Amino acid sequence: MNNQTGKIYKYIEKSVGIEFEASALMHLDCNYESKFRNSFYSTFSFMEKGQAESIFKLENTNMKIERSELKACYVPRKMYAKTDILGSSAVDFLWSKMNFNIFGSLDLLSFFNVPFLFNFESSEKIRAINQELYELELDKGNESICSIVKRKKLCFEMLDLILTLSALKEDGIKKLIGIREFFPAINYINENYRGKITNETLAKLTHLSLSHFCHKFKLFMGVSPQQYTQQQRFLKISKLMVNTNLRINEIASDHGFSDPFNFSRAFKSATGYSPQQYRKLLKDSNGALFSN
Repeated sequence: MNNQTGKIYKYIEKSVGIEFEASALMHLDCNYESKFRNSFYSTFSFMEKGQAESIFKLENTNMKIERSELKACYVPRKMYAKTDILGSSAVDFLWSKMNFNIFGSLDLLSFFNVPFLFNFESSEKIRAINQELYELELDKGNESICSIVKRKKLCFEMLDLILTLSALKEDGIKKLIGIREFFPAINYINENYRGKITNETLAKLTHLSLSHFCHKFKLFMGVSPQQYTQQQRFLKISKLMVNTNLRINEIASDHGFSDPFNFSRAFKSATGYSPQQYRKLLKDSNGALFSN
């Protein structure tokens, strides 16, 4: 291990964090109409009953995975996917949604080749973790410090299991070392996402020219600085829409969107849903929004 790699591992050790969104047992009948959608959270779903086919939108093609009973599946956050029911029987899923972040908001799993489909032994372990998380969700009215700690422990157990089953990408360490240069900009975005953030401001924080900063940021982060900023806004907004009763326009205005129409259009472009649909589906549809 060279010195740069050792420093990166130290940063990861200090910064790795968990964001748990939800866990649910979901039933879909054979008439369920699927469509491509994405989520701000990684999804780990276990098929309790039935057969289905999950389709993932990759960079240049679609990948299809046939799913059967007692198998677990992983859908990366922000990946467009849909699940079609096979045959005339209904399906039951037990799923959990969570993020494993490093340096505040970067997806730790994006640096690994994580399987989309798991074998029976690993699937059973995922099911067991999902089941305990689901039971905690059912008892959320009696939330306590113990239940909060237990939920966090279960999420770290999921992370440990997934990383054991995954391999670091060939360019994973190289990317992490490259991203380190952008820590000041990433931290600034995480702390100031509600306001207007310019590329010029971010470039100054990294001591790079504007053109060099924009080019390198997209090279290592996979998105432009403004796209990354927008993603962070929508992640925070989505949590408020689901977990509070604040008016959508109020939430949007508090996060830099003065025009409700522009906000709605941008949100739908990012998620496939209008803000109203997103809130209603997650709160009222037994989790169908995140069934992938």
